[in-house]
Amino acid sequence: MCLHQMIFYVYKKAFKFTIYRVFDENGNSCQEKIFNEHEAVFETYDCRLAIYGGKQYKICFFCNYRNSFNISGFEPVKEAGDLYSTGGLDSFGY
Repeated sequence: MCLHQMIFYVYKKAFKFTIYRVFDENGNSCQEKIFNEHEAVFETYDCRLAIYGGKQYKICFFCNYRNSFNISGFEPVKEAGDLYSTGGLDSFGY
């Protein structure tokens, strides 16, 4: 299963995000939204850690390389692997 994380509307202290499933278990393209639009708030001055604290999930975004990050707190993301790209010039192609 491959997931795509969409980050948009980046502010000084937060960003909005949505998570999509790009391929199903059989490798077929599906573009299914599995996490609606929400906002994660930067918790550190250097913007390396952001947290979405909802009613059902607490999702942590940790920036560890240029244009890539790890996500924890949402099981489908954990199943897909822990390295995601913001789609920048040196992105991983996700």
